[in-house]
Amino acid sequence: MLSVGENGAGKSTLMNILSGMIRQDSGEIFLKGLKIRLNSPGDALKKGIAMIHQELSLVPTVDVAENIWMGRERQFRRFGLLSHRKRYAATEQLLGASP
Repeated sequence: MLSVGENGAGKSTLMNILSGMIRQDSGEIFLKGLKIRLNSPGDALKKGIAMIHQELSLVPTVDVAENIWMGRERQFRRFGLLSHRKRYAATEQLLGASP
């Protein structure tokens, strides 16, 4: 999503609403043609919505893939072990990088 506007135009507020961080107080949100209501970041994640912050690194001691998937590692686990290869492949796909 590309957001354009002056400082104070509401870009951050909109992104926080779409990621479930702030509850909307007016308007409607549609996802794939269906009206939705987001009550929490967990709600947004269940619907496939996440926000990647513009900071270069949310946690400076870990890499990009770890920052992107933080809190959602379950999808890369099998038998209790984390597959770094699957996480890096998903990151490359998400960022449009070629393997």
